[in-house]
Formats: sequence, structure tokens, C-alpha cells
Amino acid sequence: MTDNLLTLFCLVNGDSVAFSVDIDASKTVDHLKDAIKTKIPDTFKGVDAKDLTLWRVSIPLVPKKDLHAPVPARPSTPQLKSIPKDLLEQELEAILDEIQLRPTTPSVDPMEVEAFQNEELGPFFKRTLPHGETARDIKLVMLGLELGKLARTSDGETLHSIVEDDIGKYSDRRVVAMVAPSGSGKTATVVDLASKHFVIYCVCCIPSPTISPVFKDPNFITLAEDIESMYRAVIHRNQGHSQDAKDIDSEVKALAGERVKLEFLARLLFLQHLLDNNPTLEPLQFFREQTTKGALTIGDLVYKLKEYDHNTIQAMLSKVQAKLQSILVSKRLGLVIALDEAQVAMPSSTAKNQIQSKFRRGFLTPLSATLSNMRATLVIIGTALSLQDADYVYSAIAKPTNFSRITEFPRFDEKDVIKIHSKLVDMSDCEIPPAKRRKLTGRARFSIDVVERLATRCSSQDSKQAILDDAVDKSIEHTMNGLRIGVRTILENDKTNEAARPLSRMVLAYHLQDAKISFSSQLQSDFVDKALCRLQQHPDGVHLIMDEPLVVEAMEEELKSSGKDPTFIEYMDQLNRLI
Repeated sequence: MTDNLLTLFCLVNGDSVAFSVDIDASKTVDHLKDAIKTKIPDTFKGVDAKDLTLWRVSIPLVPKKDLHAPVPARPSTPQLKSIPKDLLEQELEAILDEIQLRPTTPSVDPMEVEAFQNEELGPFFKRTLPHGETARDIKLVMLGLELGKLARTSDGETLHSIVEDDIGKYSDRRVVAMVAPSGSGKTATVVDLASKHFVIYCVCCIPSPTISPVFKDPNFITLAEDIESMYRAVIHRNQGHSQDAKDIDSEVKALAGERVKLEFLARLLFLQHLLDNNPTLEPLQFFREQTTKGALTIGDLVYKLKEYDHNTIQAMLSKVQAKLQSILVSKRLGLVIALDEAQVAMPSSTAKNQIQSKFRRGFLTPLSATLSNMRATLVIIGTALSLQDADYVYSAIAKPTNFSRITEFPRFDEKDVIKIHSKLVDMSDCEIPPAKRRKLTGRARFSIDVVERLATRCSSQDSKQAILDDAVDKSIEHTMNGLRIGVRTILENDKTNEAARPLSRMVLAYHLQDAKISFSSQLQSDFVDKALCRLQQHPDGVHLIMDEPLVVEAMEEELKSSGKDPTFIEYMDQLNRLI
């Protein structure tokens, strides 16, 4: 090493002979990738330099007294296949031929759908609602954005405009974090996007039988289990040795990144196969395929692709992406990778059967870093994934300047509640009482849940108004239970009352200040806005408005029950006596 010039010794994973690369110390990782490819061009022929995965290794320092101790060797692994570049196309075709593609989503008779829904909804039937995998399955999330109210970035961009701006780009695609409380319309926004552009949809699930309440994604559970196994294997191998924790973390992230590439190669290959067989495939049909029967085929592809080494997987991934881009760009169609329930990969969760928090800190990072380098717009969707947490994504992606946050989701007022119900079901000869209608304001899901309950009415002998009242009451109680659990969790984890105080202030502001409130720090408002309820900017430009009655009711109940803020309880008792 002379002056600022560094001589780095590099070793390709799987090789036994190292090579040296000289690089100026002021250069970036991207420059190093270019230098490595220039040094051994034949090894990485057909692979873009930016797609190389680098990790730092260190030689452990062992005390002299321990030199006699044997160092355990890495466990042997099966020999993985390495395919030359000129045979990749043939190999991919062989993979698809070998994999028995399972039956895709069965076609559904529209008449059967209408007959079933007419029977289920009875006097409330007005139009055919979206069905699920079968005719006897109503899936209202497939409505998308029924009222056309769009979520936006602070600059006024919509998800559609961002994706359409990315069409034709070979690099520097946008990365979008969609952050809002549950029920705000995040998944519906993605479904709406999937009606016009191809969306590789992935639901982040914990490695257990737990599934998303809306869509199943068993393949992500397998991915999470594989990454956890990698972590445990690395930890076990390094027990009793002094390897740096950062080196262990870097190794796990590198292995996780390789597994993520394999996972999404399978998902992209599934899309390519469907387009090869049906060039007129509609984006929404693909969305249905991958969230139903297609998940089984994707799982088979993942299993098969595990036979290949990481260089072959990378080369296959580049080839499939290039082919898909040429197909979609000619049709002015975008390609999107959407990660729903991304908070599952955050370090805050410690529930049983989930990945240990030390490992989970590295889970969203390699996931975001790897996917942000693909030829697709990356959309990360999180419930209670705060803006601060979204920095995990920001710091992981290759081009942070391409990172955007969509946090401004439209609020449902009483007119919207009436409008959505009138569009979806027959509301003649009945109505929701004003007080209950007011409780349904705030988020789209509060109103949609009523429609779902009308399809499971108790008795056809009840009057139409009685059926509606029962559905509204059950919907409100169901929503309240979820909100109570959310508030209770916040309070139970609040050891210093830092959370209890702003929640108490919010309840009092709702009752005494027309829901107007201000916060002393951005972190407080961010915590409330993304984890608990939607905050709207007051016209005065100073205050925020928290106008979700059910959230206030849940906070008030849980604050009283917890006893964490005695002053608040005293204020509320006095207020209730005055009222």
C-alpha cells in the first residue's frame, strides 16, 4: 500500500486462489466492483459489476496457548451446478419443462359468482363483488381503490406515476416505502396498481404457520426459515472463536442476499413462463395467479433452483430480467416488486417462533438492498413501520436519492362512508345511524368491514335494518378489539410513560380542542401517525388533527385500565361529570 492506494486480496466464493486489486482509498464500493470485474473479466462474464456481492472477511487472531486447538471445518455441502453462459437459455427451459406447473387459478363462472353473492347478501345485493379463488369466496381487497382516492408522497406523486416513470429504465429504479396504520388502504393501493402493471407480490410472514389475513405466501415463510437456518449455522460454526460480530453479520447478510436473489428469480421465472404461454396475460390475472395456485409452482421452482451455485443464479436472474424488460417495455407496462407487511422483518418483534432480534436487524437490510438492484420498482409496505424505521430501507438501497415515502393516505369522512356503502350494496330502506356512521370514519377498512359482515348475516328473517345494525355493531366491536390490542401493546412496552403522556393529551385534545394537537418532536408525531392513527394537517399550519373516533375511544379505555397516567384519569372523571 502506497499513499492512498490500497492493495486488496480478493477471493471468489468457492475458489481457492486469491488475486489482488489496487484501488484508491477514496473510491467507493461501486468502483471496487468495477476493478474486480476488470481484473478477472472471464469469471464474471455476462454479470454486471453492480450485481456483484462483496463481503469483508477477517482472519481470526488465536492466542498462542490455543494454537493446538483444532479449528472445525465448514460442513460439507452438495456440489452445486455451474452452467456456462451460452447454455443458460437451454437450462432455464429445462427447468420449466421439469417442473410440473400446477393448475393455475380456476376460471370462475360469473353466473355462479352472482348467484352465490345474491344468496349471501340477500336484500343488500346490488352488484357482483370481487371473488377470490372460487365463486364462493368474496375478496373485497380486490376492489382496489373503489372511490379513486389516491395516496401520495409529500411531493404529490402517486404510486402509479412513480411506476410509470420507471418504465424503460435499466437502472436507478425508484424505491418506495408506503407507511400507514392498518386499514388505511396500503394493500388496496397495490391491488389497484396490479390492475395496470405487473406486480411481484410478496407477503412477509413470520417463519411459522401464521399467514396474512388477506393473502397467503408460504414461500416467504420458507425464505425466512432458510435465512434463520443460515444465521444459526454461522453462529454455531463460530462458537468458541473470536470472529468479529460485524464479520458474522456481514456473512449472514451476504448469504441472505444470495437466497433472496434465488427466491425472486423463481417468482420472475414464473411470470416469464406465464407470458410465454399467454402473451396477452393481464396484470391482474397474474396477481391472482401468484396469490393462489401459482404459489405452489413458485415453491417448486425455488426447490429446483437450489441445485445451482450463486454465480449461475445471478446469471439466470440477469437473463430473465432482461427478457421480461424487453417484453413489458414494448407494451408500456411496469414491473413492480411489492413487499407487504414489511414490519415483520424489523427488529422490534420478539414473538415466539420469530427470528431473533439480532438477526432480524439484518433481514430487511439485505432484502431491500438486493431487491433495489433489480430491474423493477420496489415498494415496501408497512403497518406501524415508522419513518425512522424506514431508514433501514433508505440506508440499504444502492441509490438513496431514488427513495420516496408515501405516507399521505386519504381520510374517509362520513360522506365517503355513505358513498362506499351505496356503491357496493343496496342501502335502500335502511341507514346507519349518524352516531355509528361517525365511528366508521377515518380509514377505508372501517367501512369495508361492514360490507363483509353483511355477507354473513345471522338470519334472513330479520328486517333489513336489523341486519345492517347487527353488521355495523359487530364491525365496530371487531375494529375496537384490534385498536385496544394496539394501544395496550404500546402501553405495556412503555416503561417510562413517554408514550402514555402524548396518548393522554390526544384524548383530551379530542374532547376539548376539536381534536387539534401539536407535538414537541417529530418522533412523537411520527410514532402516533404511523403506529396508531392518521394525523391531518390543520388549516392553521401549526396543529394536527386526530379525528378517528374509534381510536380515541380505544385509547381512553386502555389508558384508564392501565392506570399509567393518574392525572389523565382525574381529568376525564371531571370532564365526564361536567358532560
